[in-house]
Amino acid sequence: HQDRLDDLKSLVWLRGVDKLPPGQRDRWMFVAAVSLSYLVEPQAFEKKVIELGRDYAGWSEGETRSRMHTVISRAHAAAGGKKVHWQGQQRDHRYRLTNQEIIARLEITSEEERCLKTIISEETKRERDRQRKECERRSQGAQPRDEYIASRRERRQHTRREARKLRGEGKSLREIGRALDISHTQVRRLLDSAGGE
Repeated sequence: HQDRLDDLKSLVWLRGVDKLPPGQRDRWMFVAAVSLSYLVEPQAFEKKVIELGRDYAGWSEGETRSRMHTVISRAHAAAGGKKVHWQGQQRDHRYRLTNQEIIARLEITSEEERCLKTIISEETKRERDRQRKECERRSQGAQPRDEYIASRRERRQHTRREARKLRGEGKSLREIGRALDISHTQVRRLLDSAGGE
């Protein structure tokens, strides 16, 4: 939730505004207040929401209380132990938002997502995982795919030339295979494909 709150603040900065413009305030404040409800003690929560309203929406204390009433009341209810029955489970009364809901609610673009840590789509998450795994493979000495394919092709061509040379010397497929540490069927395939070069 702290990362989400940090992302929400980054989003304001990314959009190049000091205060949220009309039409974005309620949605942003709702998401921020929900995240905040999981971060601060109940007695400090309302004060922190009012600070967010002042700093990011330009709202007065009364306006913030009025607009964020449901988030504040749910946080207080959760602090008092109130539970709701949802999908066969007892859960506290606070709102729960998924990243997809937040992205849709705040109309976060894929370009903006690239600058965020936590509020990202599944597609962005998969892309980051792919990039992270690629970096790990590289750090362990793995070649980039195109380099790997080129080196394999070069090795195969070298082996093919060696097989042809040994065949020209009258060696059998099995003898060539032993010399090159490959099977005799691989030798046959190499020699058969040599004519296409």
